[in-house]
Amino acid sequence: MSLLLFLLLCFAHIALSSSSQSLLHHLTSDRNLSFIFTSLHGLLRQLPNTLSPNGFSLAVGTIPAYTILYHARKDAGAIPRIDWLAFDAEMSYGIMGGQHGDTWLHTFATTRSVKVLVFDGMSAAIRTGGTLDSQMLFLYGEIPDEARNAGEPEWSDKPEFQRAAELCAWAQEHGGGEIEGFVRMNTGFEVLWCDFETLDSGLKLVSKLNVTALSSLPRRGLPWANAAGWEWIRSAAWHFTAPEQRVIPDYCRFFTFYDPAFVSFPSNLTTRKNLHRLTGVTKSDATAFKTQIAQSIHAITMPCSGLDWRRVTQDIMDRYGARIHELSLVSTVERAREIAFAGVMPFLGERGEQERCRSAYTKFLTDEMLSPQEHLLKDSVEIVLERICGLFLEVYFDDVRWREKARELMMWLDWGVWRSCGRCNEKEGEVCVPGPMWPVLGLMDWEEWEGMRCVNRSIVERHG
Repeated sequence: MSLLLFLLLCFAHIALSSSSQSLLHHLTSDRNLSFIFTSLHGLLRQLPNTLSPNGFSLAVGTIPAYTILYHARKDAGAIPRIDWLAFDAEMSYGIMGGQHGDTWLHTFATTRSVKVLVFDGMSAAIRTGGTLDSQMLFLYGEIPDEARNAGEPEWSDKPEFQRAAELCAWAQEHGGGEIEGFVRMNTGFEVLWCDFETLDSGLKLVSKLNVTALSSLPRRGLPWANAAGWEWIRSAAWHFTAPEQRVIPDYCRFFTFYDPAFVSFPSNLTTRKNLHRLTGVTKSDATAFKTQIAQSIHAITMPCSGLDWRRVTQDIMDRYGARIHELSLVSTVERAREIAFAGVMPFLGERGEQERCRSAYTKFLTDEMLSPQEHLLKDSVEIVLERICGLFLEVYFDDVRWREKARELMMWLDWGVWRSCGRCNEKEGEVCVPGPMWPVLGLMDWEEWEGMRCVNRSIVERHG
């Protein structure tokens, strides 16, 4: 399928035909489909986006009415027209509360539903290595030369407010007033709010308070600086595995550069998703990506199944994650077959077991029901199930090398559920952290951070 044909279909807001879908599936590498699956599952979750900080996907989302948001400042003055809000007060205070002087916390509530664009990955981390790639492509259609070398310090100096203004300008020009902000993540989730000045901006000020921590000394401020950083990490941990519920994704408008329509993005990527970069994406593909998003925002009659695709990925991980891991460890064929039977039991009884397993969540979804983006999500779910069920059926019916094959499957899937710290010391207030979450742990070496770590307040005091 040519890129032009794909865009024409997208602009027309019609579902792809079954024959087109077959061709699309042929063009999509199995590897990319597993990445799409994990990107979808990781949407608005702290842990997977910290493990894979370089984002590749965007989704339209909605912040519901009466959602509480926070903005901390060093003065009681007016907030600029374009600025950031945090979903957790600890994050907002953590940004400003560790500095000298007073901290004023503005608390807002949304007065209606607000539509936003969500960047995945750690897209609010201002650092080298690719966390800003997707925003650069979105804004400029390419990654600037200085950003292609992960070691170039100039990359981190790109003004945040310039990016913010240009993102909001795109929302005004191409979002038709529909998109009012952008959600990103570093240590916690934030929303770039594009208009604090308009009366019908969708926000109402609840309170404006001087919340500076009192110390035992006759002055305010710095003694709580390290505690502020630690409490910021604690608030981020609330969303490590449970998704951020204060943003509701629109899965019919989930866009990813893993889509095979963007031919400049490689399809033979390794399993080290944290190192993926968007430096090779062409301007034409970047333009097509943004055009898809803009067109979908304006589409009123675009089909949409209403299926919660992220819930589907969670169901699959819940059902198979522990069993695949156990299969990689057991030593007897009897136990291996018991595990395999449990995994495929609902689909046994007559021929066609693998197809029934493959289409367990998608059997009754017709092409006419799906948005153009949902076809890709359907492919990713089905190919992941096909690989999992294929292994379990093979183990159940035949004597195979189940441990080796289970480990190969785990490498291919690369799910975060198989990564843990073990037991952290709860008495010491330790938290299991998946990576050096910027900016609280931003001075730590990302390349040297291997796996999950139990951290406590002392690490913030050293590096905060």
